[in-house]
Amino acid sequence: MAEHVPHAARAGDEMQTVVLAPRAQENAVYVCPSDCGGNRNCNDQSFGCSAPNTRRFEYLFGSLSPSEQYFHEFTYLAARKAKSIALVYEHELTLYQDMIKGVRNFAKSLGLRIVADIGIAIHGSDIVPRDFLVNRDFGGTLAPDVITGKIKSLGTWQDAATPVVELIQKLDVDVVVGATTYGSCVGLLKSFVGASVFPKAVALSECVENPQLYEDLDKHVRWVAGSPSLYPHSFEASATF
Repeated sequence: MAEHVPHAARAGDEMQTVVLAPRAQENAVYVCPSDCGGNRNCNDQSFGCSAPNTRRFEYLFGSLSPSEQYFHEFTYLAARKAKSIALVYEHELTLYQDMIKGVRNFAKSLGLRIVADIGIAIHGSDIVPRDFLVNRDFGGTLAPDVITGKIKSLGTWQDAATPVVELIQKLDVDVVVGATTYGSCVGLLKSFVGASVFPKAVALSECVENPQLYEDLDKHVRWVAGSPSLYPHSFEASATF
């Protein structure tokens, strides 16, 4: 389990034994926070840390890229052909926030224009009307022309993603990156399929490797890509421009 990795890493340091972290991990698993004030405070905030911005565990290694590099290759490929990109993510889960943070930074350095940056959480207190994003003028946090927002919904991910998909269609976005769990991945894709909106490519952090996806969506996954560090064949076959 991901939450057990730091504890296993600490045991590895104590025993001088290499520990390999499964799947993707939050950056904080590997690196000490930059905002801790001193050695004691660093360790209080993240055990195993002695100073800001240092390696947290000497014997911990990852089998996948750190979360901020998760979509690095996809973003690079997208920038070669696409002009605009939209970001959709689980905004209450740190791992997926980190993934999108990496896309934001790399897209900016490549000159790829971010037109929408939307976080979604289920089990919130607000019911999202269908025109929530299309008719609302958000204050951009990345640039004046970037539409940003956080959605909390009592409905399903598909319900919450529907106005996002309508916004993506209105903005004529070339590619979309979704930092999603399996459930939110399927909900987002069903929103695209239901609205008959098919960007040139959609990259997702989870679900592309799961055979259940092909039973849930069948032929509608032809334009979906996974992280190439995870699923290179799926990426090469699906992310066509």
